[in-house]
Amino acid sequence: MSWLQIIHGDRDRCCQTHSKTFYLLLTALLFLSMEITVIHSQRFQPQSPNTLLQTFSNVKTLNLLSILSDPKSSQEILKTSRVIGVSEYVFLFVWRNKFMQRFKHIVQKPETLNDLFDKISPMMTNDSSSNSSSSPPILAISSDSSYFRIFNEPFMKSQFPGNYNIKTKAISSNRDCLTGNTMVDVDAFIQTSSPSVFKRFKDNAEIIDHTGQWTSLQDLWIYPLSPRIVFLLPIVNPMESWNETLVVSFLQNAIQNQTKYLNIPQECGNENILNRDSAWMKYGFSFLNFTPYDMDVFGKLWNVSILYDQKYLSQVFQSGELGSVTFNQTIDSVLSMISASNCNYCPYSICIDLDEQDYASYIAIGITILYYIIFFSTGMFKNYAMKRRLILPYLPIFGILRNWSNTSLSQRVCFSLFRIVPLGSVLVVVAVYFATTIRFFYLRNLYTFMTKTTSRDSWTKVHRVMGSALAGILLSVLAALVFNIVVLIPISSSLVVMEIYQGINYTGVAVVILAVLMSTGTFIVDAILNRTNIKRFGIYKFLLFDDPFYLRIDLICTVLILLFLIIYIITSTIVGVVYAVMDVFISICIIQVCGGNVMLLELAKHVLFKKRKAENGELEHLMRHNKEFYALISEYSAKEFSYENIAFF
Repeated sequence: MSWLQIIHGDRDRCCQTHSKTFYLLLTALLFLSMEITVIHSQRFQPQSPNTLLQTFSNVKTLNLLSILSDPKSSQEILKTSRVIGVSEYVFLFVWRNKFMQRFKHIVQKPETLNDLFDKISPMMTNDSSSNSSSSPPILAISSDSSYFRIFNEPFMKSQFPGNYNIKTKAISSNRDCLTGNTMVDVDAFIQTSSPSVFKRFKDNAEIIDHTGQWTSLQDLWIYPLSPRIVFLLPIVNPMESWNETLVVSFLQNAIQNQTKYLNIPQECGNENILNRDSAWMKYGFSFLNFTPYDMDVFGKLWNVSILYDQKYLSQVFQSGELGSVTFNQTIDSVLSMISASNCNYCPYSICIDLDEQDYASYIAIGITILYYIIFFSTGMFKNYAMKRRLILPYLPIFGILRNWSNTSLSQRVCFSLFRIVPLGSVLVVVAVYFATTIRFFYLRNLYTFMTKTTSRDSWTKVHRVMGSALAGILLSVLAALVFNIVVLIPISSSLVVMEIYQGINYTGVAVVILAVLMSTGTFIVDAILNRTNIKRFGIYKFLLFDDPFYLRIDLICTVLILLFLIIYIITSTIVGVVYAVMDVFISICIIQVCGGNVMLLELAKHVLFKKRKAENGELEHLMRHNKEFYALISEYSAKEFSYENIAFF
């Protein structure tokens, strides 16, 4: 029997427990993988195609945000098409009381945005942030980053001239512990009338101190900025006389799809309350109706002349097919029909939606907890391969932190903070892993270092300190701190900047790719240096028996992380189960790199060699039964830098 077998004690006493645990681990992982597929396949059924677009192939739908991804082709479409209807607008929501307090001369709602910005005069502002009477007022406006790319300050000042400045803020889904309530603690915000906006507004609702009432849409002045979704027809259409009826029917169906929510009862605790509010909001703008001014703004956004044709809408309005729906409503006349801010879309005071990322995160957390249960229940934390990894086997706790930070619940606590935590967690794992790897290679070559050192006495103390477990732990912690400081500070110095979230994503991907490339390079160099042994003994011995720390298996596992990450990025824009499963697989690979591979292989050894009997050599017998001799050789091997040290440990 080898010394390592003696140190760990009699394997026969625990082989049965380890065998059951190993099979339990495999069964649990298989069960969790099946659960991922079942849960997501039930939640994300394939959506039925848009039958309107299939039936009326001549009518095209153009989204304002989709134009950003391919502006040239979108401009060509606009040049060869005419607008026949506007499905949705982008609005500027202005907080009434804030404007009236800052600009005392504004006593009632200006009719248009041009009137509003005309009345913002530095000479008459009461803004405390102004250093002098001539300083232009600074308007704090929040929005999604996509809309800031369109409605930036140069465009706003060209469209609405005035002596003012705009300070942009990235709007978050909920009130934030660092940036505050980015939907309420501003002068205005830019959003649409979609149900998701009403959901966000309810999530960000607050009680106004001096009134004791909840913030509501009645507290806002609402102005349309630009059409967001438009319906188009080709300019040249020789078959128009044939499909004119179909186009009118298309527009009727588009309106009816919205009007069907108008008569839904205002029932709090029901998700349909969001669709109802959205429908009433659109009702204030007569659904598909638009003005020449709207088309002028839309054309300026993309530097094209917009042609429009309202004859189809006129036929829709005159047809009488829409029942009791009238088209002389204004936004102010329908605001009273929109539900109150504290009328939630779920039966609870706080609504948290579980999306695909939530399911993936919680399943990954469950797998990590299972890892720790097996890790401690089987005594794997005493295993020498685990102990030599120092703090690395305990790092999956950062995986739990990473996954929890990606859930809706963490966003409720503090979106800005927990948006950075996943990247910080990954940086800790990467830094500690590579610090541990460097330490392993140092220990493997320690005997060579000692024999080639000229002044052994002075260097012996240095190597003794560097080879200690305490030095390894301090090196790992220091590497994690330095790596986080170097990477995180540049991108998190200003949490209110909207681009920080994209910067975090890009940085995280770059760090993972760099780590995988370094791991792959290390494995290739190691294989080249050991090519003679590989030819002589085979790759199996090179991966397992010649690597008691299983580092080579870990390095191969990091390549899987890159593969899963690529699939995750490709499929993240597609509604479905694939990218959520990839996220779980990435979490599993992180666990495997930290200590999962060691645990599985060590448990497998216990299963495979459970019937092997102990060899009764004199040295083994002496070490097993003579405690004084065992303590003596342990102390000698721990303190002396020699071959015995390496062999014993």
